[in-house]
Order: sequence, then structure tokens, then C-alpha cells
Amino acid sequence: MAVNHPGMQNTITTVQTRRGPMSYRMTRLEDADDSFDLAFWQAQSAEARFAAAWEMVEAAWEMKNRPAHELRLQRTLGRFVPMPG
Repeated sequence: MAVNHPGMQNTITTVQTRRGPMSYRMTRLEDADDSFDLAFWQAQSAEARFAAAWEMVEAAWEMKNRPAHELRLQRTLGRFVPMPG
């Protein structure tokens, strides 16, 4: 739930959690934009972005009540055949 307090400053706070540092920003709804999110994700490594994306895939899969063993990359079999000539 978003709460809009008068006089709320656009401040970024970082706290230490079990999973590591967590940053959040409290701002007025009128001043909210995606700059904080963009800066956060651009500061992350490719591995961290992939891990976060995979976590969302797993959560979506759980919401659909699908078996975890089905969640894997699909593989297609094929072979190359040399062309005559």
C-alpha cells in the first residue's frame, strides 16, 4: 500500500538484510518515476539480473501450480547435413 505523507523527501535508504544490502526510496506519488529502478538494475551484474529474472520465472511457475521438474530450458535436436556439390 502506498502512503503519501506531506513533506516526504525523495531519499534513498540502504539497510542490511539476510540477503545483502537493500535500498529503497520513499517519495511522493506525484514525484515517482522509474529512475531509481533503472539506476538499481544498471548497477547490478548480468548474473544478478539473470538470477532475479529466473526467480520471477520460478514464482510464476509456482502460481500456476506446475511441477518444478518441468521448469527447464527446452532443447531441440537437429543435425547438419552437408549439401552435395
